[in-house]
Amino acid sequence: MIEQPLPLTAGYSHLFRGIRLSLPHGLAPPLRPCEVRLAFSDGVELAAELLTARDGELLLATPAYRTAAGSDVGAGLWPVREVADSADSGQLTLRLGPRVA
Repeated sequence: MIEQPLPLTAGYSHLFRGIRLSLPHGLAPPLRPCEVRLAFSDGVELAAELLTARDGELLLATPAYRTAAGSDVGAGLWPVREVADSADSGQLTLRLGPRVA
């Protein structure tokens, strides 16, 4: 059986410290290393990856990409600081820490 990439949605056209990425309803932790399909609010989608660091920390690795407005964004490595249920929407969210690479 082939696993589908984990769908994550960002409410902005780029990532930044503190951003919350949402997962579809019904998807529950534990999260583990896997392929990710990251959709941004401007319609850009890209293939990314969840990785586990040596210390067990979950990281989101993103390739370089261009926003719909034409801004170039470099590749990045983002620590996942929190996985939580959003009381407002009922969705599971991942909150990113500061970019480490």
